[in-house]
Amino acid sequence: MFLKSQPRRLQRRLHHNTMSPSRKLPIAVFRFFFKRKSSLFTLCLFSLQGTAVAEPAINAANNIASNALQHYFPSLVLALAALTLATILSVYIATLRRRIIHTKQCIEKETLARTEIENDLKQSQEQFHNLIENTNDFVWEVDSKGHYTYVSHQVRHLLGYSPEELLGHNADEFTRNRNNSRTTLLAPMLKQPSTFSSVEIIQRHKSGQLVVFECSGLPFYDQQGCFSGYRGVNRDVTEVQRLTRKMAYQASHD
Repeated sequence: MFLKSQPRRLQRRLHHNTMSPSRKLPIAVFRFFFKRKSSLFTLCLFSLQGTAVAEPAINAANNIASNALQHYFPSLVLALAALTLATILSVYIATLRRRIIHTKQCIEKETLARTEIENDLKQSQEQFHNLIENTNDFVWEVDSKGHYTYVSHQVRHLLGYSPEELLGHNADEFTRNRNNSRTTLLAPMLKQPSTFSSVEIIQRHKSGQLVVFECSGLPFYDQQGCFSGYRGVNRDVTEVQRLTRKMAYQASHD
């Protein structure tokens, strides 16, 4: 009898292996209770029958889900790609906005600092011009060829010329010796720039009389280090020279 039952057992095993998972579970439960002669045999039988009835519905639902997935999968991929792109763009825009705000703040700080520097420079220039205009000395500037590029207003009182009359003229045009002959002072210094101090020069007044100055100056250079000219100041010592000569004359005749 055992030999006769072998083909049937083999058939049932093959049939069991070809069953879908949805049917294997109820049959396993049925065998569990049947081997133990449980009183729940009827319940398992109904469960098996209910599963067999529900299997077509389950298969139909699986088919519908599979078709729906195949139909909507490209759209889902596109939607996911669009969402990813939108996220990347939003992050990039936020980063760009932060950079713009940071750059704007830096520009505002730089502009404010530059404005403060310009105000300080303007104030310093005003103080410098006020100092020049209120001094009795004649402040001047010449270029690398010896032509006046700046003359203070005191020149009107000291030499009788307006600043506009001297601008563009060579400084040596107004330099004279004690014999009222034209001489050169800046020409040698322009060839070999160097600082000079308290050099006595004589310049001709617009009325023709001679004025004695103590002249001091220093060279200045551009950003490339090239010689650009001289800046200096002339102090009127004509009266001092006259008194000195008078005292010397009186002392020699006493």
